Amino acid sequence: MPEMTDDQLAEELRKALVAEALSVEVNDAAERVARARVRSARSRRIRPWALVGIAAALVAAVVAGAGFAAWRTRTEGAVPGASASETASAMASAEPSGRPAVTPALSPIAGRFIPTGAMIDGDGSVATMLLDGHVLIIGQSATSPQLYDPKTGTFARTGAMTTARGGATATLLRDGRVLIAGGSNGTAVLASAELYDPTTGKFSSTGSMTAARDGQSATLLSDGRVLITGGMPPFPLAIALAYHVSSGAQGTDPVAMTGPDNLSSAELYDPQTGKFIKTGSMSVGRRGQTSTLLADGHVLVSGGASESVGGDGPALSSAELYDPVAGTFGTAGTMTSGRLYDTATLLSDGRVLIAGGIDQSGQNVATAELYDPATGTFSVTESLSLARQSHSATLLPDGQVLVAGGTHVVYETTSGGWSVVSWSTLASAELYDPKSGHFESTGSMTTARYGHTATLLPDGRVLLIAGQVTTLSAPKTTTTEGLSSAELYQP
Repeated sequence: MPEMTDDQLAEELRKALVAEALSVEVNDAAERVARARVRSARSRRIRPWALVGIAAALVAAVVAGAGFAAWRTRTEGAVPGASASETASAMASAEPSGRPAVTPALSPIAGRFIPTGAMIDGDGSVATMLLDGHVLIIGQSATSPQLYDPKTGTFARTGAMTTARGGATATLLRDGRVLIAGGSNGTAVLASAELYDPTTGKFSSTGSMTAARDGQSATLLSDGRVLITGGMPPFPLAIALAYHVSSGAQGTDPVAMTGPDNLSSAELYDPQTGKFIKTGSMSVGRRGQTSTLLADGHVLVSGGASESVGGDGPALSSAELYDPVAGTFGTAGTMTSGRLYDTATLLSDGRVLIAGGIDQSGQNVATAELYDPATGTFSVTESLSLARQSHSATLLPDGQVLVAGGTHVVYETTSGGWSVVSWSTLASAELYDPKSGHFESTGSMTTARYGHTATLLPDGRVLLIAGQVTTLSAPKTTTTEGLSSAELYQP
């Protein structure tokens, strides 16, 4: 093979970079550079003066790329008020008429998802980070518990729960144990609770709650106690079965059969005594609400639904604050929209980001808002790129929030009640930057999923596991599959 001169190497690099700037096949450009480097390395090192030519090639490539983008914008049309990159994205998704789409696509930034070891089974609805870095996953069956080891990327069985329970909460206590409370065993809503001890890998019973609850929220307070709020109370089995049969997709139906109101009561678990005691009640019953511990020790409880068996009644826009010292709830203002199956994330600056969910009409929303404890008010921030519910939201070490997956459902009302028009399980993800107030797209998950868990690992990665994927074959006819796959987000 003939030897390449330094001038030829610089020219090859310039061609490759310009090719990338002009959106020519990136792989071909990368291979051209690789071949040039190999041929040059076989003969000698690059002489210092040749680096000047390479640097010039880099500058030329950047200028060429910018010039090409500007030329395309001038000749093919621009979106008013949008940047060049947004205009290019909008033109890529233009309508058949050639008119740019109204909402430009987001530009991808750093961050990727990679597969990790598969779960032993897909029965994993709650994940809890333990003090030793392992992640405890529990599902509906008593034998579902398993542990994820971030160092090996594998799952392994641990002890069995004392009873089967779906819809339970799992809260890491200060001493390293995990409190699992409430839920349903398929025939009854439970008041019982149990503790997982990582040192023995076993579960043991603890005191029962003052009320049976399913789908409640649980929040570790600053003093080490656990606040339990709301949830669905016990209900006649016949009503529950009728609801499950009549609804094409539990958890997303905007219209559900009428049942008992969800609970407004709350209680506290004391790890020192192993007992639950009643505390002040909320102003309204809630299920599917978010519960966030604030920097000052108060707890923000927002949204959810107050009526219907499935918790799918009109989404609430109200919010309230729990004062652990007084043991009472007080008003915390009103959100800009009712929300159910949304997310609430405490930001590094003390504010709370509330995003997505379904609104009072049952439609998915892309809107997001911020709660500021200093003023006690909610304010609108930039919307998600896509309306989504049952997604995950995780605060990253750099202060950004990773929003991933979820589902996007569109329905229409009919004379018979309602009908699903479209159902999309999402793999897309985006990052929220509290400093700029903007969402930016990041790499998509390897598997579309909703109702999954997302856990921040000690090394800054995020573990996303289980969840579901649903497909729509006909109006009101859906097929849902549980997932046993797992993946990691690398910031």
